[in-house]
Amino acid sequence: MRKARRPDQETIESLLASLALTTASRDIAKLLKESEGASYTEFLRRVLACERDARQERRQDRMLKRSRLGEARGLAELDYSKHKDMKPALLAELGTCRFVEEKRNVVLVGKPGTGKRTLGQALTLAAAMEGYSVHATSGDEMLDDLRAAESDGSARRVSRRYLRPDLLLIDEFWPQEPWQGPLLFRIVAARHKKASIVFVSNVAFERWKDGFSHEPMAVATLDRLLDQATVLRFSGESYHKPREVIDVLTPSDAKRD
Repeated sequence: MRKARRPDQETIESLLASLALTTASRDIAKLLKESEGASYTEFLRRVLACERDARQERRQDRMLKRSRLGEARGLAELDYSKHKDMKPALLAELGTCRFVEEKRNVVLVGKPGTGKRTLGQALTLAAAMEGYSVHATSGDEMLDDLRAAESDGSARRVSRRYLRPDLLLIDEFWPQEPWQGPLLFRIVAARHKKASIVFVSNVAFERWKDGFSHEPMAVATLDRLLDQATVLRFSGESYHKPREVIDVLTPSDAKRD
């Protein structure tokens, strides 16, 4: 049989609900029980902390859904033992997200499969957990999006998608076409010293000029991207390993044999 609520509990619950303190209103019975013998001040602190924590969690959930980050591991889950220069102190410093507060960039560059993308996602997740607005995109997706927006008159609206967040994760940038350079420069320049970028690339900086119509624009883009940035170069053996390798003869191979 459900225990009847006391009149004073019902009154408190109703007042909390009327003030839109929905979590505290829902959990008031538990809060009252946990606060037996506590001072009025301590009881009030618990009620307010309950509501604050719930709102922060809901806000983080909303931000993560809008961020398009998807599933990402936290920094504490990463294993960078293969990278001798990836000190725990460095990861801890990046995890504070001070670079976001200071509006600086983090650039992760190196061989495919060495952990750049995983770290980039973890840093973006850490920023979201700290309450910063974040948005994750691939380089190709962002540049295709911006190019399409130029032709249909939505350039200003679409640009805001990449300019507004406190942290923009640009994943897997590979400069291939000359038209990509000016669009990338526009985003990097507009965010310079105003908001942070976590930039992931498999391509060495020296090859960036191949994706720009003019080499000076490549230099200008890198100048702004690397200004006061933390740059991590990834090398060594790839983490990506096939589960099994099976040799299969094609019909033409069989005939040759």
